[in-house]
Amino acid sequence: MTSSGKDEEPIVLRYRLTGAHGRQALWSHVRENLAFWVGLLILLPLCAFWAPLGQAGPPAALMMLLAAVYWLWSILRRQRRALAVYGGHDLEVVLDAAALRIDTGLARSEIPWTTFSRIERGAPLWIFRTKTGSRFFLPADVILPEARALIERCAWAAGVRLG
Repeated sequence: MTSSGKDEEPIVLRYRLTGAHGRQALWSHVRENLAFWVGLLILLPLCAFWAPLGQAGPPAALMMLLAAVYWLWSILRRQRRALAVYGGHDLEVVLDAAALRIDTGLARSEIPWTTFSRIERGAPLWIFRTKTGSRFFLPADVILPEARALIERCAWAAGVRLG
C-alpha cells in the first residue's frame, strides 16, 4: 500500500542469467570472506614454523590449507552447477508490497519481505539475505529506479536492514 492508500502495481524485472553474473556473485562472496582468507594466510606459516607446535605444526598447516581449498572448490562447484541449470534462462522477478517472486522457468518461489534479514545494495549486485542464512542476488543493472524505491519501502516496512 502506498501512503495514498492505493494498491501498488507489481513491478516485473526480466533478465538472462549469464556467466558474468555468476562471477560477480563469486567475487562478492570472496570479498565478504576476505578476513578469513587474510587470517588463513597469517595462520598457515605460523602453524608450520611455530616451535611450540613441534612436529604437529606442518601437518596442521597442510590440513588447514586443504580444508580451505576444499571449501573454495565446493563454492565454485555449486556456482557452476547453478549456472548450468539456470544460465541462459530468462528469469522473471516480480516485486510487490507482499513478497518477491522469482520464476526461473524451472521453478517458482515466493519470498515474503519479512523473511529477509538484510539487503546489500552493491554496484554490480544486490544481495538479498534471508534469516535462515541463504541468499540470492539480483544484478543491479536490471533493477529499475521504481523497483529500487519499492524494494527500499518494503524492506523498511518489514524491518529489513539495508546496506
